[in-house]
Amino acid sequence: MAENVVRQRLAAILAADVAGYSRLMGDDERATIDAINRCRAIFREHIEANGGRVVDMAGDSVLAIFDTAIGAFTTAMVSQEQLTDLNTKYAEDRRMLWRIGVNLGDIHEQDDGTVYGDGVNVAARLEALAEPGGACVSGKVRDELRGKIDRSFADLGEHEVKNIAEPVRAYRVLAEGERVPIASGPRRRRLILAGAAVVVLALIVAFLWPADHHESPVEVVTAAPHDPTPALPSGPSIAVLPFTNMSEDPDQEYFSDGISEDLITELSRFEGLLVVARNSTFRFKGQAVDITEVAAALGVRYVLEGSVRRTGDRVRVTAQLIDSETGGHLWAERYDRQMTDIFAVQDDVTGQIIAALKSELGNAIPSRANRPLTSSQEAYDLYLRGRANHNRRTRETNALAQDLFEQAVGLDATFAAAYAALSHAQVLAWIYGWAEGPAALENAEEAARRAVTIDPSLPQGHAQLGWVLTFRGRLDEGIAAARHATALDTNYATGYTYLSVFLSLSGEGAEALAAGNVAVRLDPFAFNAQLGRGLAQLILRDYEKAAANFQTSLEINPDFGAGHQYLAAAYGLLGREEEARAEAAEALSISPDFADVILGLPFRNRADLMMIVDGLRKAGLDVPDPPSANRMQSEQ
Repeated sequence: MAENVVRQRLAAILAADVAGYSRLMGDDERATIDAINRCRAIFREHIEANGGRVVDMAGDSVLAIFDTAIGAFTTAMVSQEQLTDLNTKYAEDRRMLWRIGVNLGDIHEQDDGTVYGDGVNVAARLEALAEPGGACVSGKVRDELRGKIDRSFADLGEHEVKNIAEPVRAYRVLAEGERVPIASGPRRRRLILAGAAVVVLALIVAFLWPADHHESPVEVVTAAPHDPTPALPSGPSIAVLPFTNMSEDPDQEYFSDGISEDLITELSRFEGLLVVARNSTFRFKGQAVDITEVAAALGVRYVLEGSVRRTGDRVRVTAQLIDSETGGHLWAERYDRQMTDIFAVQDDVTGQIIAALKSELGNAIPSRANRPLTSSQEAYDLYLRGRANHNRRTRETNALAQDLFEQAVGLDATFAAAYAALSHAQVLAWIYGWAEGPAALENAEEAARRAVTIDPSLPQGHAQLGWVLTFRGRLDEGIAAARHATALDTNYATGYTYLSVFLSLSGEGAEALAAGNVAVRLDPFAFNAQLGRGLAQLILRDYEKAAANFQTSLEINPDFGAGHQYLAAAYGLLGREEEARAEAAEALSISPDFADVILGLPFRNRADLMMIVDGLRKAGLDVPDPPSANRMQSEQ
């Protein structure tokens, strides 16, 4: 007997099954068999038309393989359209809704046509994640389709797959013309923080947590959920969209993201140019966007987009500057360079943009010198990897991020940005309880101080030092550090958010609100900026506006417990009892020990804290009087 040869190759895999198949068979077996045969004929027609091969159609399933991702994806979309049309012929309870998953991965293919392998397993997992009548694709498929199709995807986050070591990132395929509602995506990881100071930690996490970090996914949006569309400023304004990773290795995404972030930082140096923060621009990551809509949603005139391809020690960067009012390209360039020239590429892109906007900017003078982050390419790569892991916000990835930052500063002891990032990771470890005792904050303060000593012009260093000092009960010093950060970079949305909350804690509501307004303008899709502005409005006893801002924050991030807590307090103070109790119930579902943990906020004026406690009590929560000390003070 001839041996059954097994070949390993890369393939696109389509897996599909029927939602509620057992119920359909139980209700009417003959009608279900007839319907499924009609559906199989539709699948078979389009599989063959798009260069695929049917592997199996047993029971209610379909399994097919293709040479290309676009072939599998086209089959999925066209088949679903025809299946939807077919369903109109049946009563609603007899309709056959299919779920489809598409993956690109390795398979083991035998001579008899059978296929096995991780690629098939992942496709089956994606199919299980799809909605009835919908489809999900893997990150590899989405990357392969980028720029080739007129469809968008919603990030569903990472999911475990049996017998596969690394989680798989899934994307829901959006219907044509569908815009993703902010709160419709998978729920964010719920924060349950124990101890008598949980609420202060919840508040702090809000301001430390980037609103777009991909391991706690927020779906991309095309319109602002809060204030009316931001008005264009009198001067020039720009948004840098996340550059597309065109490398063959999807794991290089951290590098293309890092280039985008650093360009935002570089452009922010120029006085008179409004630069939207990364939290908001990264909301459009991975989407086929309409530049005009993006510009309107972010309140800017100009948009920079591009791509990065990294191969070995070489990198290709393409960039183009678009005027959203005319749709015209003001400037475009492609750079093919050695990796050692990456900072020169960033400098050139920045310079070209400033030159293109000279008629509006005039002779723009940077607010701070253009200092290279590091002279070591290896240290820079470690730093970018560290940032990517840091944004994932788990014990393991945060520990890995700290290790990567420490390696970076080990290679270059003058790498100020890496010290600032290390301090940030150390503070998060303290917040989440992954590192205990005074040493955690002492290390964080030491790293932040090294950052500002090495580079006094680095805004991130001063902002991070401000957080550490505030955590250690030195509020005035924290405010001073945040003020310095925003003076160094008038586009630093995070710095304004920090300043806003520090001023609120200090009882300076009017100035806190002014800083919060700037933060929201620079970062309109950042839930933490909205939360900070709401806190300032609470301090000013403007409960209506505070409630509106807390609600907006929750539209962006519906699973952040502090948002529900503050909204419950605002509703309670407004006498809106039913709404207050609903928000209080949601807060309790996220933090069950809520009644024991509201008491740690380090307000300078006890009356401000008691106002919030009073609102929570009116929302039906049993909150005792705050203690005279809190965790921050105990760390000193």
